[in-house]
Amino acid sequence: MVLNNLGVAYNGQGRFQDAEGCHRKAFDMKRQLFGIRHPETFVTMNNLALSLQGQKQYADAVGLFKSALRGRRMLLNADSLDVQISTSNLAVAYQIQGRYSKALEMFQSALKGFQRLFSHNHPEILKCKGNIALVKNHQGHYEEAVVLLREIFVVQKSTLPGAHPDILRTLRNLAVILHQRCEYEKATVVIHESLAMEEVKYGKGNSRTFCTLQHLSVILHEQKKFEQALDIAMWLYESRRDDLGDDHTDTMCSMSHVKELEGEMKLERKFGTASDICASGSLRSMNL
Repeated sequence: MVLNNLGVAYNGQGRFQDAEGCHRKAFDMKRQLFGIRHPETFVTMNNLALSLQGQKQYADAVGLFKSALRGRRMLLNADSLDVQISTSNLAVAYQIQGRYSKALEMFQSALKGFQRLFSHNHPEILKCKGNIALVKNHQGHYEEAVVLLREIFVVQKSTLPGAHPDILRTLRNLAVILHQRCEYEKATVVIHESLAMEEVKYGKGNSRTFCTLQHLSVILHEQKKFEQALDIAMWLYESRRDDLGDDHTDTMCSMSHVKELEGEMKLERKFGTASDICASGSLRSMNL
């Protein structure tokens, strides 16, 4: 139990190699104590898969997720919560690999299971619907994805406290999809709503608002609102430099964005225009 809890803590901190070590030891111990086909063994198998997924060892992670799902289906009622969680975990693994048809099939199966277990506004149901929206977007069903995310947000806002992580995740995903479609005004409205919630919860200027501010700066940049974009980008660069140092990846990313903006502002002044910016490229550079 101690090893498993420590591994879960490491996973939550992004220390996936350390988590893997703990989960492998816990898995060996549980397999010896309980056997391979035991609920406790499947819990650790699932956690080991998550640590491998965090290290981008996707094939191994999918294999373990599949084994855990098969085992839980054999031991437990098909409607049990553990079966739905295993189904959802496997769907996420497929989604990460870009296997969207398989991911959608598994998410829809998990959603039906969650709906049999919980009320319509339960966080697990809303989270599953959010994942379905992301898969739909990747499959080119943009309108369906946006409508679904907006519906999820309305329910979350009425049932969860302000700035709840699930609400912020939904807003972030919605803003990214709108941004990818170059619907800048709509994306900006969503980002400002998310930023307002974050600033109430964490305080204005808190580092946990930086990702949202960076997204806002990029959208302003793509609309050629250079001065507004540069004000935010420069503030982010200085804040990250002071907090993290010059050599940190986030600091260097902010510095690069500042230089890009300054360069395009010079071109704008000199020639009256600036080169077009690829929205998808900017999103990739932000790691959103």
